[in-house]
Amino acid sequence: MTHRYSFLSLFILIITSPYTEGRPVIYEEDNRVEPSEIKDNINISQATPSVALLLETGDISNTSSTLYKNITAKSLGRTLNLCPTERFYTQPAAGFCTGFLVADDILVTAGHCLPEKNSCDDFSVLFDFTEERTHHSKKLRVPSKNIFHCVEVLYFLDDKDIDPDQDIAIIRLDRPTKRPSLALAPKKLKDNSILSLVGHPLGIPMKIAHSGSLLENSEEKFFSLAIDSYSGNSGSPLINESSGKVEGMLIRGHGDFIKKGDCYVSVECTKTSCIGEDGLRSSIILEILASLL
Repeated sequence: MTHRYSFLSLFILIITSPYTEGRPVIYEEDNRVEPSEIKDNINISQATPSVALLLETGDISNTSSTLYKNITAKSLGRTLNLCPTERFYTQPAAGFCTGFLVADDILVTAGHCLPEKNSCDDFSVLFDFTEERTHHSKKLRVPSKNIFHCVEVLYFLDDKDIDPDQDIAIIRLDRPTKRPSLALAPKKLKDNSILSLVGHPLGIPMKIAHSGSLLENSEEKFFSLAIDSYSGNSGSPLINESSGKVEGMLIRGHGDFIKKGDCYVSVECTKTSCIGEDGLRSSIILEILASLL
């Protein structure tokens, strides 16, 4: 999860990266679930309307009705030559990153999700992209009201800048979303915190990876945790399962797949054998927002 790419070129990066083998992405058990399966934790389920998929504006087309748009999507398993045993094999992949609301028309995502600061016309955001609301076909039909466009990049630093830990972009959308913004935790999270990751792994419909635990919590700007994430989860909020507040935003991880015979499978590990996935602390995001808004 280091740069923004088209879907196919992203997969080439994933499987050829020197960080792929031995740097797994599934920690012990695959804890990714559909949003409908997490209703017992209201702190997490209430966050889902505020999380969006970033996708190419060129993949959006008109329908015969102004109420709906078509989204070009690809079958995840067939496109990436995954083994049929991989979870979510048949689900459509339509985007490249995740973002979440911090104000009615302000979205936060990872800086590396944008090719450059002046790239508003290149991408849009889609809310409510879930498996329950998706029909599998070459083009997905989604409500026009759930699609928003970037009108201004308020802040942009990616992982190629002077400070690679401060990997963030803040975007103003073309209109108010009338959706709740997520609350950012102002203080450092406790070492025993349990987190959920809400986002779009590999651009598929929203998944929630729950029961994430901290591996490293001493760095000033980021923390590391064991949680099931993939490329496409960059920009996802990391939510405290007890308080419901966003403790950080996922900014980097490792390669997702290794080859097994003629197809690819997810890399796996134990908590003790991995260095973890990294989240930019919410306190850093709050500092940046305070200087802008």
